[in-house]
Amino acid sequence: MAMEILLVVFLLSNVAAGAEYSAGYNIRDDKVTNLPGQPPVKFDHYAGYVKLREEEDKALFYWFFEAQEAPSDKPLVLWLSGGPGCSSIAFGAAQEIGPFLVDGHERLTFNRYSWNRVANIIFLESPISVGFSYTNNSEDLSKLGDQVVALDNYAFLVGWFKRFPRFKSHEFYIVGESYGGHYAPQLAEVIHEGNRNGPYINLKGFMVGNAVINYVTDLKGVFDFALCHAIITKQVYDGIRETCDFTRKEQTKECSQNVGNFLEAYTDINIFSIYSPVCPADYDKPLSDTPNVAPYAVSEFDIWNMMPSTGYDPCEVIHVQKYFNKMDVQKAIHAYLPNMSQPHTVCSTKIKNWNDSPTTVLPVIQKLLRAGLRIWIYSGDTDGRVPLISTRYSLRELNLNVTEKWRVWFEEREVAGWVEEYEGGLTFASVRGAGHQVPVYKPQQALSLFSHFLSAQPLPKSFRFSLSPDISTRPTAMAMEILLVVFLLSNVAAGAEYSAGYNIRDDKVTNLPGQPPVKFDHYAGYVKLREEEDKALFYWFFEAQEAPSDKPLVLWLSGGPGCSSIAFGAAQEIGPFLVDGHERLTFNRYSWNRVANIIFLESPISVGFSYTNNSEDLSKLGDQVVALDNYAFLVGWFKRFPRFKSHEFYIVGESYGGHYAPQLAEVIHEGNRNGPYINLKGFMVGNAVINYVTDLKGVFDFALCHAIITKQVYDGIRETCDFTRKEQTKECSQNVGNFLEAYTDINIFSIYSPVCPADYDKPLSDTPNVAPYAVSEFDIWNMMPSTGYDPCEVIHVQKYFNKMDVQKAIHAYLPNMSQPHTVCSTKIKNWNDSPTTVLPVIQKLLRAGLRIWIYSGDTDGRVPLISTRYSLRELNLNVTEKWRVWFEEREVAGWVEEYEGGLTFASVRGAGHQVPVYKPQQALSLFSHFLSAQPLPSSRF
Repeated sequence: MAMEILLVVFLLSNVAAGAEYSAGYNIRDDKVTNLPGQPPVKFDHYAGYVKLREEEDKALFYWFFEAQEAPSDKPLVLWLSGGPGCSSIAFGAAQEIGPFLVDGHERLTFNRYSWNRVANIIFLESPISVGFSYTNNSEDLSKLGDQVVALDNYAFLVGWFKRFPRFKSHEFYIVGESYGGHYAPQLAEVIHEGNRNGPYINLKGFMVGNAVINYVTDLKGVFDFALCHAIITKQVYDGIRETCDFTRKEQTKECSQNVGNFLEAYTDINIFSIYSPVCPADYDKPLSDTPNVAPYAVSEFDIWNMMPSTGYDPCEVIHVQKYFNKMDVQKAIHAYLPNMSQPHTVCSTKIKNWNDSPTTVLPVIQKLLRAGLRIWIYSGDTDGRVPLISTRYSLRELNLNVTEKWRVWFEEREVAGWVEEYEGGLTFASVRGAGHQVPVYKPQQALSLFSHFLSAQPLPKSFRFSLSPDISTRPTAMAMEILLVVFLLSNVAAGAEYSAGYNIRDDKVTNLPGQPPVKFDHYAGYVKLREEEDKALFYWFFEAQEAPSDKPLVLWLSGGPGCSSIAFGAAQEIGPFLVDGHERLTFNRYSWNRVANIIFLESPISVGFSYTNNSEDLSKLGDQVVALDNYAFLVGWFKRFPRFKSHEFYIVGESYGGHYAPQLAEVIHEGNRNGPYINLKGFMVGNAVINYVTDLKGVFDFALCHAIITKQVYDGIRETCDFTRKEQTKECSQNVGNFLEAYTDINIFSIYSPVCPADYDKPLSDTPNVAPYAVSEFDIWNMMPSTGYDPCEVIHVQKYFNKMDVQKAIHAYLPNMSQPHTVCSTKIKNWNDSPTTVLPVIQKLLRAGLRIWIYSGDTDGRVPLISTRYSLRELNLNVTEKWRVWFEEREVAGWVEEYEGGLTFASVRGAGHQVPVYKPQQALSLFSHFLSAQPLPSSRF
């Protein structure tokens, strides 16, 4: 649309005159007094029709809620839902920011975060044919477009103010959502021009959420979001980039196919909130079934029209639609018209054409900034339909100077999102963990955002400690030569004979404090590694819940390096007894010993209860020593439990277990040639550290595409750092410091999870960690914490395992050892060898026929899914089954891809670094399918 100023003024004068019809209207006729199911409230609300012009038989429907307290002192706000064609009442009022929300039983509940706590709110059904708004002239529908809607909305306001003249002097704001990114600035422009000659409206600004504002950058962000959230593959992304030009009206057949692949990726998930569940009623509904009108008239090949127009929970939409189609409800809000037989729909099915939709509204935004309006744009950061990254790209086109750099903002001591301020009065904010309709997912944060917008106050800042990175010197890298391995293995095999004749009854756990009653046995104790060494590793072994003699045997290794498999793997993730917030044990219904016998090993020495009485052993630690010690443990353990020797054996690791698991598997593989045979079948690792360069690249890419850092920070690292070098420049150090600072206030291991209150004032560098990558003296890996578990949970676990009766029950108590049990070792100060990559080991073991699965929780920023994607690409393996969704209980659990040779890579949707903590049911399913070598479920049923 190009709205010429003279035309606007001319039309406005006609509008102003035509709206005079409402003079003398008695607003008591619009007062809502008997709304079915309404909770008792002390404020008034009104609803009804405002006819736009005398010569036209069309009217827009509104619902107006006075502020809960002192409405005469509060600003007036107009809410416009997007689409175009979706109902502000069905969505904005009934699901998001209104005082009465429709629940799952079509009843009304009071919304404690309603925006009428701080303002008087009008919800407008616009354009005509949306919700209860109507026209009796079918030709009006064929004329719809941005310009008509802006003028109709203005005509509504002129008429509404005649009906409610006491609000004329109030500060007036517009709030839009989605395609409201067009509605809000366009209406603001009409008001701004109309104020010169027509009735004056005290417009102060507007705010839009997940705003459609600039076609080219909006669309670029849609594809970039899908790629960096691993919803599509790089092949699909590159195909679109290489074959499509969305500034053209027609596209090639190849472009159509590639876009089809993109759209197919969203078939089974909610594009508007990628981590939210899908309503069961919507399982078999194709993406294209959701009503939508193409907002962009520029292109006959309109990808925007191929995606649904609303991101609300489809179940909620069903309940809302049922509620507003009740006759008593319609009569109560004065919407019932006997001559109108059409049902109320959440999005209009009557709008078939949209005559004008400019490719950008950025010039309008620039104009209104120059006019002094306050403009805020906000984005829920889990929306794939109008992603935060799209808005970032779009706002960059304005070329405005930044007056306050991207920083976190808070709501009740939790990071609510990030915010940046620009010259002229523009603010851009994100809302962490929210989808397309921010108030649906984060109502408290949305109200805070709105309140600060109205008051023109900056969003709350952090008062926590800032990060001071510790840059330490790292030792040299390891190369594990096969001949050396075989030589050492033979020594290990001989030395482990000490345990012959050991009575396993001494290790049986029979009186664990707080243990729920179970029917399976479990054992715990020490296995000394070699007779000539005074060191031992501690284990806790759980037999399978049923038929342990028929189940495989699995060794679990937590990462770090230096973190406890018992404190984490057993007590927080996959063990049968989880430690709760009161240091009590609860039964884990998703324990992995439902399908396998599980050993949790405290490795290396000094981790958990494992020990050495020779301090020099600690100075020798590194990948090679750990692999050989773990192997020595297994040899000794099988002598203690010989009945499990013939069982299929698997290793499962996590995080730095991406080194432990393949390295131990390699030692076993080589040891099976000459030493005791272990029936190794494969290994699996979650959020795996496997290839330094690509792992690190993914860390920065993840932070950028999740809007945790700015492009300036990202580009600074890319331009000044070379992490293959041992030393970095001062500029690199500064840029990395900026990156690390961005994670000061959130959990890098699960970016949408809350932070424990006990951890609020704890600098990032306080979490114990040992540098797993010896390649670099400037070790960014060592500047980030080593474990991503909920810090509160860690506290409870640590307290539990430091109880003397617990330690005695699991045979961990050693009178001569006075050290407390810690979740991550504080004694490991050096790590002597850590190869920059274990990909050659993985390739070798694939050729040896081992089954290898790697999985990633996709909200982890420490070892992101995108890192693992980059790393696995380095293997140059052929894909045997392309990236597809997999299911657990009819919901998308993640995505999976299979490669030649037995490698499977899977994601777990919405899970952090320790997948079983966040998605225990999905993790158990993944593990079960790994053991059985069965493909992950490809359908809901």
